[in-house]
Amino acid sequence: MKLKELINNREEKFFVLMGFTNSELLDLPNKLLDLPISNGVNKYIYNPNETFTSDLFTQFFNIDQKSWLTYEEFFLLRGFIESAIKKEDIIFIYNNKYLGLYPFNYSFDGIENFYENLYSSHNSDFKANDIEEKVTELYTNIKKINDEYYIAYNTQLFEDYSIINLYTNEKELESLNEIDNDKYDYSFDYNDNPESIINLINFLNKNDYKTIVLTLPSEIKQYFSILANIYNYHKFIYYIPKVKQKIIPRKNQYLEILKKYWGYESFRDLDIYEDIHTRKISRISQAQIIDEIVEQMKIANNNETPKDIFITSSTGAGKSIMFQLPSLYMKHNDPNNKKLTIVISPLIGLMNDQVENLNKINVKSAKTINSGISPTEKATIAKDIKDGKIDILYVSIETLINRGDIQTLIGEREIGLFVVDEAHTVTTWGRTFRVDYWFMGSYINKLRKEYNFPIVTFTATAIIGGPEDMYTEIKRTLNLVSPIRYIGSIKKENIFLNINPINDQIKKEYGNDAKQIKDKLLISRIEKNIENKKKTLVYFPTVVSINQFKNTLESYKPKMYEKVAIYHGQLSTDNKTINFRNFKSGEQPVILATKAFGMGIDISDIEEVYHYAISGNVLDYVQEIGRVARNKERGMACLDYIPNKDFNDFKKLRALSSIKKGQLLSVMDKIKSMYKETGNKRHLTINIESFNYIFNNDFEDTDDIENKVKLALLTIETDFKQKMNYPPFVTRPDSLNSQDFILATEANKNYFENSKYKSYFRLLEEIENAHYKYIYIFDTKKYWKEHYQTISFPQFKYKVGQSSDEIKRDPVLSKINFSLSYNVSFSGFSSEEKLQNELNNIIGKVEDTLREFASKQIYFSEGDLAQKLVNLQLSRKRESYRLSSLIINTLIQINSILGLRDIEVATNETYKISNNYEDLLSKLKETLSLLINDTGKCIETNKVRYYIFKNSNNDKIDYINILLGFAEAFGLIDFEIKGGATPSINIRMNSISQLEKALSNPSKYQNHLLEDQFKSFIRSIEMFKYLFSLPRIGKTSRERIINYTKQFWSIVEDYFFGTIPSKVESEVNNKIYKH
Repeated sequence: MKLKELINNREEKFFVLMGFTNSELLDLPNKLLDLPISNGVNKYIYNPNETFTSDLFTQFFNIDQKSWLTYEEFFLLRGFIESAIKKEDIIFIYNNKYLGLYPFNYSFDGIENFYENLYSSHNSDFKANDIEEKVTELYTNIKKINDEYYIAYNTQLFEDYSIINLYTNEKELESLNEIDNDKYDYSFDYNDNPESIINLINFLNKNDYKTIVLTLPSEIKQYFSILANIYNYHKFIYYIPKVKQKIIPRKNQYLEILKKYWGYESFRDLDIYEDIHTRKISRISQAQIIDEIVEQMKIANNNETPKDIFITSSTGAGKSIMFQLPSLYMKHNDPNNKKLTIVISPLIGLMNDQVENLNKINVKSAKTINSGISPTEKATIAKDIKDGKIDILYVSIETLINRGDIQTLIGEREIGLFVVDEAHTVTTWGRTFRVDYWFMGSYINKLRKEYNFPIVTFTATAIIGGPEDMYTEIKRTLNLVSPIRYIGSIKKENIFLNINPINDQIKKEYGNDAKQIKDKLLISRIEKNIENKKKTLVYFPTVVSINQFKNTLESYKPKMYEKVAIYHGQLSTDNKTINFRNFKSGEQPVILATKAFGMGIDISDIEEVYHYAISGNVLDYVQEIGRVARNKERGMACLDYIPNKDFNDFKKLRALSSIKKGQLLSVMDKIKSMYKETGNKRHLTINIESFNYIFNNDFEDTDDIENKVKLALLTIETDFKQKMNYPPFVTRPDSLNSQDFILATEANKNYFENSKYKSYFRLLEEIENAHYKYIYIFDTKKYWKEHYQTISFPQFKYKVGQSSDEIKRDPVLSKINFSLSYNVSFSGFSSEEKLQNELNNIIGKVEDTLREFASKQIYFSEGDLAQKLVNLQLSRKRESYRLSSLIINTLIQINSILGLRDIEVATNETYKISNNYEDLLSKLKETLSLLINDTGKCIETNKVRYYIFKNSNNDKIDYINILLGFAEAFGLIDFEIKGGATPSINIRMNSISQLEKALSNPSKYQNHLLEDQFKSFIRSIEMFKYLFSLPRIGKTSRERIINYTKQFWSIVEDYFFGTIPSKVESEVNNKIYKH
């Protein structure tokens, strides 16, 4: 339908047009304002004081017919429009030929300057002026593609209005299972990248009668069919690939390499789905997948665009051979081939094992680079890469995201293959494990701008389709190009399930205490399995639960305890290695572990996996039970569970560790305050500890603050990007601080300035109010480089932070008192005394809001507390939710530091406080008094810099972080932390208006990622309930287990292909509605 026809057919009076070029609008009648399209709003953009003339307003009121205006005109007139016109009389029309990015209509000039300054500049000191701030509110992004400018609209400006698309008709398209490369002209892949749409439209506009292919599944299938209808002189095709056995011409060459190095006579056959719709299984040789990888590497060598490859294959299926052998083949086939294979792996131990295993088979061309590698080792590896001695490089995610590190390492060598092992860590659902993986896609994209290579991803299991589609998420995040898919069989029919609810009869035998029942059942099982020499892996939800059971076992069965190993993330690397080896060798045939014992673990003779309690989703559970029966005909997965209690514990665990909406709002508020404090500086570097006060730090929640801060920032960033095609800021991890603040006495000053080590020190300023008189800057990185080259910089910083024996013996470091700097700016007053008065007043009102909850001993939610804050006039409604979240987190953190139980977290994210809550809040008053009266500081007008002595275990710093965060949240101060052992975060600001809009109306702010994660969590519980309640049919225990196992794997297979049982989805929707 043409635009003019669409307008005439609508009942609305005013039409705001978006995504149309000058030429498309030039001849369209009934423009509302007598302004030219080109440069028509120039003076209103560049002159903040310019107002619309009375003539324009007269035109506005004299219109008696349907009229249109541009988005830019609406932006400038919106205050008047919103007050004078009913919303139902206005409608926005998208030119949905485009998606996410739209052609700029040149309604004002100077777009190239805004693009350079706001969206492509790397000047870290650039500060946006008022005009530039206005443009960032108008457009959330400006892109330059093929010398033309494209923009993304700020959808927040019109989210309350009706929106329609120009094009709605779709074309029915042909679907093919096979298509040769010479049968199409353009293979299209979106991957959440609007630039790919622009490139496709440019291709369509410049050519006639071409064939365009879209590989399914794709999130833009509907858009593709609309585009096919617009450009009906081109041929558009859906490609739905099937996996079939292929003739492998190079198979003998691969076999020679396999025999020479691994000693195997043949390749393993894998169960691969031929078609995910029919679920038909084909036996596909490893050699076919190897050949697929080699073929794409060869395509890249010919400077053509290779396809990527997505593989799901369980641990133990020989996946390492599938990416190691192609690298060896390319080297053997062409000795002049100098391209590297880079493998991203989540575990240092796993990387080291794979390199050691290659060394054992006489492959000496593999090395690993990670945060534990010393500069000396790194330099040696870099030289070996340059000399062509290394062809396979295992890299940790930290090394990848360290700017320039990969390019520096590989020098002039090119990348031939990029492997992502355990690729599920990239997805939304794996992001709580290791947030740095969320950054991976952007860094791979940077590498791909310089190198041409295929990406191969491996993961044991992945959900394909449905509400928890991991495949599409991985594909989008890593920007995989038309990936070839090999999806391994989900059913593990040699793993039998023995899942038993703990009923009244068991309770009679073991007592009513839930923990006591579980402990007794597990001790009995361990005793039996040790007696039967059955290697057993026991999963626990938390480190706390492992330690509690370990203590029970040691007390009641000390001899049995000696046969049990422990494995979790808080153990030292040496302890983990020893315990792992003892379990693998059978010296300790039982291991108690958290999820840390998972990815990449390949012990072939585990016969039983037992879950003490459920702690993850169905995907986690299937992966964890998949550790069993690698070389056995069958294995057992067992669970004894208390139906309500176990799921309530699961909910409580999530309530403690999950990010909350109020915390996201507090993070946004912190970024906004720092942005304003720096004078609208576009590049911010923020110490992670500056966010410490926002998050729970309960003793049961072991997630570190760095992980939580990154997770929160990326959750905000990604959600805005999905909603508006461009986020308000872009987050990137920074390196550790290379310099530190040092507290110094007069004696220290003499030493620092007169000893042979004086080049490491620089006097910063004098301070008052403390035993120390001076602050020095210590060049930590320089000292490390010249004295500690045998360890990495992160290891050195850790040793310094922990004051290890080696540091205490150091002639310089032993004399240094490291410090954190707190830069505090007062808001609306100028003295510490007034800050104390204001804080005491606020704390008194907070105590009033909590009194009823404490005295009645009732549970309350963040919303309940928010309403109380409003009722007592302590907060405006728009700030109440954020402040409510902060108050609760403050109580939880102080409660945890003191080791008390004065606040209880319930399973439904409600809270109960004791009558001692005032003692918790009084800690804030006490801390402020200590900060003012007993801390070194430097006072300026309306500002104070406090310097806090930093040691390895300092509750004082925790209290100060909580205090300053509390004071900042209530608008008393702004603060920034500098120094310390935690890394910083780089934030590149794009548009502050998006954050301000969310903060001005927090009740309306919805984060879709949080909502999806909550829904996924509820779905996990309901899926477990559904699976665990399946009927046990059969006369004998054996029959019941066999029949139950068949049902289990059948339903799990459906789930992994996106089909959720209707009963489960009904329960999910019911609980979401009630929530």
